[in-house]
Amino acid sequence: MKVLYVEDETNDADLVKRELAKKAPYIDIKIVESLSEARRHLLENEHYDLVLADLHLPDGTGLDLLREIRTRGIPVAVVILTGHGDEETVVSVIKAGADDYLPKRLGFTEFLPQTLEDAFKRFDIDRALRARPLRVLYAEHDTTDIDLTRRHIKSSARHIELDIATSGKEALQKLPNSPEAPCPWDVVLLDYRLPGENAFDVLKTIRLERKLDLPVVLVTGQGDEEIAAQALRLGAADYIVKNSNYLHRLPALVESAYNSARAEREKVALQQSEKRYKELFEGMLLSLGKLTEIRDPYTSGHQQRVAELAVRIARRMGLESDRIEGIHAAGILHDIGKLTIPAEILTKPAKLNELEYSLVKVHPQTGYDILKGIEFPWPLPEMVLQHHERLDGSGYPQGLSGEDIMLEARILAVADVVEAMSSFRPYRAALGIDEALAEIRKGAGTLYDERVVAACIEVIKDGFDLDATET
Repeated sequence: MKVLYVEDETNDADLVKRELAKKAPYIDIKIVESLSEARRHLLENEHYDLVLADLHLPDGTGLDLLREIRTRGIPVAVVILTGHGDEETVVSVIKAGADDYLPKRLGFTEFLPQTLEDAFKRFDIDRALRARPLRVLYAEHDTTDIDLTRRHIKSSARHIELDIATSGKEALQKLPNSPEAPCPWDVVLLDYRLPGENAFDVLKTIRLERKLDLPVVLVTGQGDEEIAAQALRLGAADYIVKNSNYLHRLPALVESAYNSARAEREKVALQQSEKRYKELFEGMLLSLGKLTEIRDPYTSGHQQRVAELAVRIARRMGLESDRIEGIHAAGILHDIGKLTIPAEILTKPAKLNELEYSLVKVHPQTGYDILKGIEFPWPLPEMVLQHHERLDGSGYPQGLSGEDIMLEARILAVADVVEAMSSFRPYRAALGIDEALAEIRKGAGTLYDERVVAACIEVIKDGFDLDATET
């Protein structure tokens, strides 16, 4: 597979090239840094199977290139790389005709070979589909209606190919028995008034027994609106009333049902891809978080408990789900900077001296330095940097105060204090949840955000148990 990669970030380009060379050596990749270079390569009749384009480029966007490729009819698959996996961006990318997208987040190269292969296969299948007729299985017993429909399709919609089944039983015999089996049809056109048979039973077999996602359009008589509504509830894609002009509307309705089904399949595939990515991302976060705990076994599970409490606080405060995901990720990694602190300091069974404490106070900055080179979908490095800042400016490492401290970091700060005071440490026994809550109440408005403190107390009162959090 020959791939044209449009990327202006040298580090990302090198990373992708190395990973593909290691995991997918059969992919021949050419890297260019701008839209203008990409246009030149594509318009000079150089053959590429796929274009991999970063969303943000110095002379435009990956979407600009995608639209130009589709407008000019250049026969190439397109995958867009973006650091923003939000729904709006995904919709824009897919609507513009991309074969797939991949958020450029931590570990995205793990998915890249499979994403490129799947996108090229999808493009190849779509290209073949566009080159053949739209295949419709028409279940109808009335020979006059069959003849009229055939003649109209032949004269007005040559791209549609009809095959006839004169009964529901025959239609089911022509359809696959499972979603895994190949299906020769794109749409089923099902007349409601099949002799001696219930069209609903045929529809139930297609949807519930065989679990086929093939679009089914029901043909009904005038006044059968309740039947049409019942068919839609059973999974029909649409219905059409057999009146004087229904044949003129039939081709467009069949095409719409087919296109809607394709769009739904693509949506499901994207959701599954996003789910797999999130699972990998979560696993990598947990693995990174556990690196700190290996060196400091006394705080095993601390970061996960902080993350879970911070999430509960954020939910209580009504933050949007994407922002809460970022807080969870930051909670899991908030102490990653402790990797550089000597283990004997982390596990010291006595109060730290001034020098030792000064080394510990560096860990938010170290964590920021470790994470800042990774393009997260949230300002995660900044959350980690600020989680020991305090409203009155007495925190570290920057001495920020008030609104200069981001809300996510203020939430992490409260969760961190409550978890730390409630848990055992080498230099003291666990102080318990009551003393932890007393501490944040006392510091509310001076050290800690009052809204965050109130939300935290409500979460604990509602029964949240730090000890029950999975680690």
